Amino acid sequence: MAFNNVSTRMQQLLRARGVTQSDLAGVIGTTPATVSRIAAGKAGLTVDMAHRIAGQTGVRAGWLLTGELPMYAGQDTGAIAREGY
Repeated sequence: MAFNNVSTRMQQLLRARGVTQSDLAGVIGTTPATVSRIAAGKAGLTVDMAHRIAGQTGVRAGWLLTGELPMYAGQDTGAIAREGY
């Protein structure tokens, strides 16, 4: 599926924050069905929705959309690599 990586990151976010799809939907102003479709890889994630999720959960919108940034602001992947973690 084209949205599989976004799907994986959405599932990771839900687990990390300990929230349900319904909980997330409520705080970002969408339906549980929409969150479910994104988490299942059946729908894409818009930039607007990524920013709403980021604003409510503390993750980076860029991480949600591309996976190229650390999940949270302030995470320095270079420092982690230098320390051997």
